[in-house]
Amino acid sequence: MDTDKTKEKPTRLLSLDGLRGIAACLIAFGWHYQHFYISVDITPRPLGSILSFTFLNGWLLADLFFIISGFSTSLAYQDRIIEGKLKYKGYLIKRIKRIYPLHLITLLVVAVLQMAYRSVTGQFFVYPVNDLKHFILNIFLLNGGATDHLMSFNGPAWYLGILFLILLVFFPVVRLCKSERIIRIIFVAVTLLGIMLLFINGYVKQEHLLRGVTCFSIGVLINCFRKGFDKRKKLTGIVSASAALIAYIFTRSFGIYAAGEDPTALFILYLCGILFWSFLIIAVLYFDPVKKLLSQKVPAYLGSISMLIYMIHFPLQLLMKTIIKSTGLKVNYGSLWFMALYIVIVLGTAALIKFLKARLKERSTP
Repeated sequence: MDTDKTKEKPTRLLSLDGLRGIAACLIAFGWHYQHFYISVDITPRPLGSILSFTFLNGWLLADLFFIISGFSTSLAYQDRIIEGKLKYKGYLIKRIKRIYPLHLITLLVVAVLQMAYRSVTGQFFVYPVNDLKHFILNIFLLNGGATDHLMSFNGPAWYLGILFLILLVFFPVVRLCKSERIIRIIFVAVTLLGIMLLFINGYVKQEHLLRGVTCFSIGVLINCFRKGFDKRKKLTGIVSASAALIAYIFTRSFGIYAAGEDPTALFILYLCGILFWSFLIIAVLYFDPVKKLLSQKVPAYLGSISMLIYMIHFPLQLLMKTIIKSTGLKVNYGSLWFMALYIVIVLGTAALIKFLKARLKERSTP
């Protein structure tokens, strides 16, 4: 019997939402702030002393998103899939409704804006591969690592393309396993195989699919061991917070030496990063000081608009650069004031979209 409409257990964890929101902000306002000055030398960068690690190694934040996605997907659906209470069709419809409309809208907006930017400057902004082939690949969520390593159109959307492919496979894998014990074995094997292949393939930064599968699997494993963690919440919180702190020190220290393009150094940095993210997520769930901090209104709200922040920040950067180039404005991208303006525009737009979606949902509800 199809029980897709049965009530799901609550899976919204405010502390995890808060972590997701902060991570989205670090990507949009730290790692990808470099988009403004790709062809401009800026020294020093705004908030450089605070965001120095993010400016250099912010690519690691994508792995945090995949681990969180693996955990939250497993938490929300794993038991229901095993018990046969959820059909594949219902599962896919829910996933598509969640990620595809925003992806499609931002894709179309960026396609138009890239044409406008090119008409002014003679070149595309940041991501130069904006042809028909890659537009079609984006339409079918086969962008940014699923078929090739080329970033196109709304470049950050590569995360959604990889995530959707993983979600397509997650359901049948879990359904075939039929027990949590087998799921643990399978996803431990996938994690170890992914790490091994990342080492063999060399340049870890461009291995989007492998990184996504590996980190998603880690998230699934964190959920699988959650029942054991629940029995020792206080101890789990203290140990995970301590381990996260140690892993952070190693990650930050090694990040200084891995800022270049050496494959071995990047791989070691990647390992340090996923250890840090894994322990941090467990600490966020079980270490009360961190849990309470990230459950506050501001982090939790940022979490509620985290996908919007992630998906609209590049289109807004492109819009701002198009206006600046077409009007001939002289802008100091290294200015703290310009960074503040950019942050306000992104957060304000995300908040407005969230508000309008809520109003539209209210009006459509009988």
